[in-house]
Amino acid sequence: MAEIALSNLRKVYPNGYVGVAGASLTINDGEFAVIVGPSGSGKTTLLRMVAGLEDITSGEMSIGGTLVNDVSPKDRDIAMVFQNYALYPHMSIYENMAFGLRLRGIPKPEIDRRVSEAAQFLQLADRLENKPKQLSGGQRQRVAVGRAIVRKPKVFLFDEPLSNLDAKLRVEMRVELARLHRRIDATILYVTHDQVEAMTLATRIIVMKDGHIQQVGAPLELYSRPTNRFVAGFIGSPAMNFFDSTVEQAENHIFVKGPGFKIRLTPEQTESLKKRGMIGKGVTFGIRPEHIHDRLFLPDAPADQTFVASVDVVEPMGAETYAYVRLGETMIVVRLRGDALPKVGSQIDLVCDMSRSHLFDKETGAALA
Repeated sequence: MAEIALSNLRKVYPNGYVGVAGASLTINDGEFAVIVGPSGSGKTTLLRMVAGLEDITSGEMSIGGTLVNDVSPKDRDIAMVFQNYALYPHMSIYENMAFGLRLRGIPKPEIDRRVSEAAQFLQLADRLENKPKQLSGGQRQRVAVGRAIVRKPKVFLFDEPLSNLDAKLRVEMRVELARLHRRIDATILYVTHDQVEAMTLATRIIVMKDGHIQQVGAPLELYSRPTNRFVAGFIGSPAMNFFDSTVEQAENHIFVKGPGFKIRLTPEQTESLKKRGMIGKGVTFGIRPEHIHDRLFLPDAPADQTFVASVDVVEPMGAETYAYVRLGETMIVVRLRGDALPKVGSQIDLVCDMSRSHLFDKETGAALA
């Protein structure tokens, strides 16, 4: 078993700065868990605590059912892949991958077998005699991954391993890491600031902010049911649009009124807001760019779920078009069909898919409906 269990884990530095504020969660055996968050959120600090590179101020951590608070990094049976590869430049690729095994006294035939298997899988079999400087950035990152694989540890830790690669290589390495997880069925804890990496790689995502865990869940759960405004804005690209709004009642319907729009809420949203006594109060209305559509393509859309905006910038992407539109002083982004190319400066009729919209408490940011 390679389950990682954290119980009220805290890291407080001597100057009083709280790096991690009471993290409690369980990463299951064989899971690919990804920690995301902005700079300073505590994600790397938490990873380094799991690795044993940061002391634990309070709380407990176990790996495979064994308490490891006071266990040294070398005895935790983990392997870590760093952002900067950390390869020995004077050693060949084979020697880089075999070095840790030699230190552990593994017999040479077993070292040869493990390095050969990893090199074949990572498409490095023909580069084992090369030095790191003779490899591309993507190949060097694969060597760093291979050095971890040959260890056959209980847990793999990745600290933003793709941030130094260009866009094309990042996509390729994401595919390789997903394939690696399926093949070795290991427990992986992965840190990134890139929510696209998190969405495509993770079985579960851990969202952090200011040392606190905001939400833990499957990628689509966080996308569809964010627990607060921060998670809603962090997950998804382009980011969710937010409006300062007011909940109003007219006749038998409840509306959300914001800058340049007044849109009818769904029955489920109406019931939730009535129970909370939110009629007449301020809320934050959120809707993703992909859930706002050009009414030209939806002529039967309800009139009370539409609004008119002024087109400011148009970005044709081929399969889709991003339109930056204004409602008064508010700028939002809308993801339209690829063949929808509104003219800059024109007025565009837009319709909201209210079943995919979100409402948040204006003060706390907590999800309301």
